[in-house]
Amino acid sequence: MGMTLFELKQRMTTQELNQWWQYYLIEPFGYPQEHMLSAKLQATIMNFSGQVNKMVNPMDLLPDRLNQNAGKQELDSDSQVVGWLEL
Repeated sequence: MGMTLFELKQRMTTQELNQWWQYYLIEPFGYPQEHMLSAKLQATIMNFSGQVNKMVNPMDLLPDRLNQNAGKQELDSDSQVVGWLEL
């Protein structure tokens, strides 16, 4: 975002962060999305190459930490926002 975590906490309200979170749930962006696009491309190539015995699922090609559904949640308090930002 072009700022430090401290600056982000000072400049962004809980409401604004929640709006970004809701947008992300609808239209993901960043490294996890890039990994998913790459996995889809890899799976397509592998599946049509004839070199694999069973169909490859893109989810099988993702790193374990990305192969989990984040779930839909709403950040409704400052403590949740701070906890989320400290990840």
